Amino acid sequence: MLDEIRSAPRELNLVEGSLAIWNVRPGLVFTQGKGRFVMAHAEQIMASVEAAARAAPGDAAVVHDWLAVESYEVAVQARMTPWSVTIARSMRRIVIGVRSPLVALAVRTVNLAVGGRFEVLADAARLHAAARDELRRPWAP
Repeated sequence: MLDEIRSAPRELNLVEGSLAIWNVRPGLVFTQGKGRFVMAHAEQIMASVEAAARAAPGDAAVVHDWLAVESYEVAVQARMTPWSVTIARSMRRIVIGVRSPLVALAVRTVNLAVGGRFEVLADAARLHAAARDELRRPWAP
């Protein structure tokens, strides 16, 4: 995702698509997806974000680089929509990069349900700038 990230991601590579997750530090998660998201991808994302929210209550952040995600299993939206509404309350910042019209529609619809708490971006430079902002943000363990 960014050259500045020194740790190796946890990866889930399936025929449908791939997902990389960096648990950068407690309370900060970056994800990068490609192809088609299925429930196995969604479960990994939800588990990582929940762990970040527990590690830094009210101060957790996630940056999702889903610019290369083209579609998703219907079950993913059905599961992640109510989950997103719940988890968004405990997050300081949620940034999601999307380009696919289908994925963007789903993300923007959920964003309405969470009161516009997501930063939805279609530009890689802006997405990476948001990720770098989070990396530079002071953190005290």
